[in-house]
Amino acid sequence: MKVLRTNDIPVGKLNNIQDLVKSEVVEWDILGNILIPRLPLPGCLDGQDVPALGENTLDILKDLGYSKDD
Repeated sequence: MKVLRTNDIPVGKLNNIQDLVKSEVVEWDILGNILIPRLPLPGCLDGQDVPALGENTLDILKDLGYSKDD
């Protein structure tokens, strides 16, 4: 990770299940003796509609600097 960060490559630690259960990132419900993540999970769409395939393509390409002719 140190080598990647020094070369400006984004990197982060991948949690294992035990780390995730111990963290405060996810809230859990208990069903019997089973932990179930409470939805919505952090970082999800929070109830927003998912765009249709290609719905935002032109806007994204414009944001990336492409012209309408490109």
